[in-house]
Amino acid sequence: AAVAVAGTYSGAETGPHRPTGRNLDIALEREAYLALQASSGVRYTRAGSLQVSPAGDLTDGSSRPVLNSQGKPIRGLGPGASISPDGRVMDGGAERARLRVVRDPEGVLQREGYGLATARGRDAALEIDPDPTVRPGWIEGSGTDAIGEMVRMIEAQRAFETYQKLISLTMNDVN
Repeated sequence: AAVAVAGTYSGAETGPHRPTGRNLDIALEREAYLALQASSGVRYTRAGSLQVSPAGDLTDGSSRPVLNSQGKPIRGLGPGASISPDGRVMDGGAERARLRVVRDPEGVLQREGYGLATARGRDAALEIDPDPTVRPGWIEGSGTDAIGEMVRMIEAQRAFETYQKLISLTMNDVN
């Protein structure tokens, strides 16, 4: 007997926003994604806990560079950098860049793991949001209904146990 994953499910619901007070934490409004440069190409995320690296690059929590509106890494920032509600990256009172925020109207993004999504070469199908709305000082939590998922898991486990017992009884009757 073998066990295999029958499928996966990704909910499209956005998670609750919670305040952090950090200048570089952002929660994306609407169904939008932030563009990052990963080793395997451009990736997209809703995770908005950003930081300035020692080299002055704006990065995500895994040190992947955040891209500007032209698709280039955002560089040359100091420790006092911040992000405005319209997606401008500010440093020393001056605008240094704009975040590359995209929407996925055609549904081309596919989950890749670690909070990342990929367009699998169909990046041109994504819409660049010309007027992004971000919520500085906040981050988005998980949109998963933990209690509901736990109840469904228990129901599946009980159904499995019932079928297992039924098969065992049937095999005993056959023998």
